Amino acid sequence: MEKKRNMKQVVLQHKGWLAITVLAIFAYTGSELLKAYVMKLIMDSAVQMSMPVFKKAMLTFLIFLPVFLFTYTFLYYCKEKFTRKCVISIKEKWFADIQRKQLCDYNNHDASTYISRFTVDVKTIEGDYLGGLIVIIQDVIVGAISLGAILFAHYSFAIAIIVSIYLPIFVSKLWGKRLERTRIESSDSNGKMVAVIKELLNGFEVCTLYGIRENARKKFEKMNEETEEKIFKADFSGDAAAISSGTAGLAIFFGNMLLGSFLVLKDLLSLGQVLYVTQLMNNVINPLQRVAPYMTKMKAADAVYQKISAELAVYTEESGMNPIEHFTQTICVNDVSFHKNERTILEKVCVKFEKNRKYLLVGESGSGKSSLLKILLNFYADYQGQIAVDGIDLRKINKDSWYRCLSVVSQDSFVYQDTIYNNITLFRKYSREEVERAVKLCGLEEFVKSHAEGLEFMIEEDGKNISGGERQRLCLARALIRNPEILILDEATSALNFELAHQIEENVLALKDTTVISISHRIFDDLKEQYDETLTFNNGCVKGQKVRGV
Repeated sequence: MEKKRNMKQVVLQHKGWLAITVLAIFAYTGSELLKAYVMKLIMDSAVQMSMPVFKKAMLTFLIFLPVFLFTYTFLYYCKEKFTRKCVISIKEKWFADIQRKQLCDYNNHDASTYISRFTVDVKTIEGDYLGGLIVIIQDVIVGAISLGAILFAHYSFAIAIIVSIYLPIFVSKLWGKRLERTRIESSDSNGKMVAVIKELLNGFEVCTLYGIRENARKKFEKMNEETEEKIFKADFSGDAAAISSGTAGLAIFFGNMLLGSFLVLKDLLSLGQVLYVTQLMNNVINPLQRVAPYMTKMKAADAVYQKISAELAVYTEESGMNPIEHFTQTICVNDVSFHKNERTILEKVCVKFEKNRKYLLVGESGSGKSSLLKILLNFYADYQGQIAVDGIDLRKINKDSWYRCLSVVSQDSFVYQDTIYNNITLFRKYSREEVERAVKLCGLEEFVKSHAEGLEFMIEEDGKNISGGERQRLCLARALIRNPEILILDEATSALNFELAHQIEENVLALKDTTVISISHRIFDDLKEQYDETLTFNNGCVKGQKVRGV
């Protein structure tokens, strides 16, 4: 059993970047001490009425300003990089957990619930835990070192400094266009990321049944890293704008102090001692006010992470299950009952599907036809009775090996935002003859020819640029190209016109080495006779009628 996860494990996974961030904090703290030293020189020059000390203060300040800008910028860069690395790990771990689920596990939540985990919940963890962790580390280091420096400091009278607001605003505006551009890119990338997540989650059934989880994982990880890089650039641009504005304010602060000292040296003003340790005191007092609230937020965020991780890590273990290489004999449904939401869907159903025979399932909507097929596909595991495939209990069969024996086409035709070719082959290698055969069997020849790109024609998200009938035929083609031993059809031609539906069903019935189990409300009298048996569903019960002899 996997060890209970917490955010500490995520942080330690990227301890290298955390260590670099801590070093950046020490560098930044050094610049804070240098800042106090510059203040001291300025005050000394004023108190001592010394032009050499004033010149030294000017020179030290000119050295300090770029040092401060560099260390402050480097600190924010490291903080953002560490945060992005952790967020990438969280998302990839959660997505891997979802990919390990069986269909019966996955259906415990709808897609929007999973999507919210990758958006709202991740953002909460990012801000409250990762952000809080860095703030606490920074406050502790800066506060402790500043407190030590104060022991050697001399307190004096504070000088009031009037800081103009316009220069920081002007400097901040210099980053405006870059910040706007990176924010737009980040927003666009986020939209694409949500679309990819939605597509992969909506296509979870296809991904699982056709064994392309690795392709889905790679597609997710590629988009995940690209999106997080865009977010990093946008956040860092915002940080850089704030840093530049803060540096400009700092320049005004010291400029006013230097001006005040210069006026004192010219005997134009009288000046008392300057409490140059004010900044160091702020570095001690402010952290004391922030640490406790951030620790509370971190604890709450860690609880959220643990809850979601535990929830997503729940899946049916497949190890130890019996793999099935081929379907060779029968699927026997013995006294199967199924209840959902206190409603009886199936009641002691007993049917048998024999290899290479064709079965038509008919009955009113809600009579249990689709539910029986979903049980065969492991959408539901909480049924009573037994289903035996070649004498082996379906519950004890490795589902990935079971899915390799069959192809499924449902009424809800899912297509990827990809080419016709990839939607048919599902990223596997097939010969040109195999692809052309599938296209022909499903009546897609004219559809392919109607596009200049042919099989490379790009299908838009959710198949927006093709019809429902074209989507169904693409799904039929991807099912038939595998030459499945079992073909399960659930209203697979419902979106097609009469002639096309008739032709495709005739092609399916002509398949010699395929067991066909088909649900259809559209019955062709001449084709119905070609089925070996018609199973009529009524209120969860099944009555079989053999059309052709064994």
